[in-house]
Amino acid sequence: MSMNISPVIAICYDFDGTLSPGNMQEHGFLQELGMEPEEFWLKCEDFCRRRRVDRVLGYMRFMLEEAGAKGLKVTRSMLREFGSRIPLFPGMDSSWFARISGLGAASGIEIRHYIISSGLREMIEGVSIEGLEFSRFFHNIFASSYIYGDDESALWPAMAVNYTGKTQFLFRISKGCENIDDDRTVNQLVSENIRTVPLSNMIYVGDGSTDIPCMKLIRNFGGRAVSVYDPSKTVARRLAHEIVSCGRADIAAPADYRKGGILDSAVSRMVSSIIYNIELRTFARTECIREKQLKKRWQSAERAEA
Repeated sequence: MSMNISPVIAICYDFDGTLSPGNMQEHGFLQELGMEPEEFWLKCEDFCRRRRVDRVLGYMRFMLEEAGAKGLKVTRSMLREFGSRIPLFPGMDSSWFARISGLGAASGIEIRHYIISSGLREMIEGVSIEGLEFSRFFHNIFASSYIYGDDESALWPAMAVNYTGKTQFLFRISKGCENIDDDRTVNQLVSENIRTVPLSNMIYVGDGSTDIPCMKLIRNFGGRAVSVYDPSKTVARRLAHEIVSCGRADIAAPADYRKGGILDSAVSRMVSSIIYNIELRTFARTECIREKQLKKRWQSAERAEA
């Protein structure tokens, strides 16, 4: 395979509502506060509105304030422990990653999995499947996170990933500059055909309106997008199909990652389609090089005969 065609496909997932039902704070943290989800999120919405603060920065600050009011200190280990309680949708286990990544192995193409989430990285890092850390199945996790003090207490947001901010991580993945401290490389002009992962080699899996910027960006460059939904929620199903009807995603599917399901079949076909396009581009480029070489030989032969 030509080195000018990246042998890498990236599948990027949102987390809340995509890999796991509901919001991650609802699996341990709110119970510790003695609050119901509806009460917490209504107060959080009011907090953000009154202070005119970004919703992601707002919920991160609100979590600290509510915990402090209850005499609780939010620490990295606490958040990781809450993360261990987060349930995942059916089929989101090691077999999914083995099955999907295996599709590229026969063609020598690496398939990388990423999380791009407005949720908390610390909680995602606490998730486990089959006794293994969930994070080990991902090439990288881009999510909101805190700065911690010497006593491990959360002090300030280290990173806040809002819905438009998610798109920067697609470019970081594409250009191979995944270190968030590197602002120079991510803004450099890099031709699609020499990127680590061209945007056309990406698939985005998300569940809501906050994922639309990523879906639209990837599809504009020839990539694919799947709008998933919790099958137990009618509103979520309707939103997923609206996203497809507006041209932001290719297909809507229930968030069920088991073999043979709609989502499994859709992503498998998307991966196969991208592999075919990679191989076709490689073949076309090889033929173009061969034709140029033949042309030079013919020209040399003609000059010799003359």
